Amino acid sequence: GLLGGNPDLQPEIATTKTVGVVLQPRFLPRFALTVDWFDIKLKGAIQGFGADAILQDCLANSNAGNVGTGGAPSCAFVNRDASGSLWLTSNGFVSDLPTNIGSLQTRGFEFNSSYSHRLGGLGSLSASLVGTWLKKFKTDNGLTEPYDCVGYYGSTCGTPAPKWRHKTRVSLNTPQGLGLSVQWRYIGKVRADSLSSNTTLNGPFVFNPGREIKAHNYFDLATTFTFGDHYNFRLGVNNILDKMPPLTTSGNAGRAGSNQCPAGPCNGNTWPGTYDALGRYLYAGVTLDF
Repeated sequence: GLLGGNPDLQPEIATTKTVGVVLQPRFLPRFALTVDWFDIKLKGAIQGFGADAILQDCLANSNAGNVGTGGAPSCAFVNRDASGSLWLTSNGFVSDLPTNIGSLQTRGFEFNSSYSHRLGGLGSLSASLVGTWLKKFKTDNGLTEPYDCVGYYGSTCGTPAPKWRHKTRVSLNTPQGLGLSVQWRYIGKVRADSLSSNTTLNGPFVFNPGREIKAHNYFDLATTFTFGDHYNFRLGVNNILDKMPPLTTSGNAGRAGSNQCPAGPCNGNTWPGTYDALGRYLYAGVTLDF
């Protein structure tokens, strides 16, 4: 691929709409629930078409005799070497420089709730939840068929975009300065974008591992201890159950749709920005005020 910058790019223009409500019922003191609806439309989005999307569109909308040399507009970005190859030499490549042609739109709901309760001499118990329900994550690159990445991930959609994900925490704080909290992180299931019927995303070859990434649950434990007015100790462990990250295939250049691990956001055949690539993680710290 030919990647890089574009000196002719213009600023993106976004229209953001949000509507929210905060509920604090009198019959349930110390409870609050916030629900926000969001709709963000981005025009002149700075983005590439996606090398795989270019090839898929060129193949789907051209005659066999002129693929890479004419036919669909996307074929103009396909450059073959003298032998007709895209990968045997550096003279064969797909040009995928960023443009302002396309647009993006995302829509959904965000939830934020909290509750606390006094336990007498034991201290206070509190709980919180932050979650996102993604309804739309649509991309129009201005060249191929627009596509929605909700529930998908892969070479074109990129980072996994589950329909639902949340973090829930329950904490206990005692008068003696001891704090204990447990957190539950949930990431909903996603499928390889090549399984979509959309012509931009669809690919005939989708292999395991990675056709579908099941929902992931992570549990974290954190403790704090405050001693006097100057000392605070912290000890915790993330991913208590040492859940391994999901693996995805890197694909084959001769099998369209098989690459579900694009270089960059996907590393080591997994997605470290979304899933815990390190497994169980222990940490400790101390703060001294003087």
